[in-house]
Amino acid sequence: MKQRLSLQLHEDLADFSIDQETKAHIERQLLKLPQSYMTTFDSFCKALLEKYGYLVGVMPGFEVNASPELIQSTVLDQCFHKWIVNPKFQDYIRRHNLKSGNFTRIL
Repeated sequence: MKQRLSLQLHEDLADFSIDQETKAHIERQLLKLPQSYMTTFDSFCKALLEKYGYLVGVMPGFEVNASPELIQSTVLDQCFHKWIVNPKFQDYIRRHNLKSGNFTRIL
């Protein structure tokens, strides 16, 4: 992130349409860049929750799931396993000539 910002600031310095005051400001910011604290919004929020989460009821040691697809897959698996034993779902399978063995193998 710092590298991308540094590249952009250097490009801005090369822009002839920028006035000297702005260029001086950019140069000062470039000097401060190596010591600056930068993070994504998600990481910033996670750090806040790790430090102050107890104030809003977040359990210590919580983990952020970086993969929503994993949650989606887990929830769908749980739903399918509930549906497959449901008599209405089994009736649907019979009426549409679906073999439950093939269907459960997909799950």
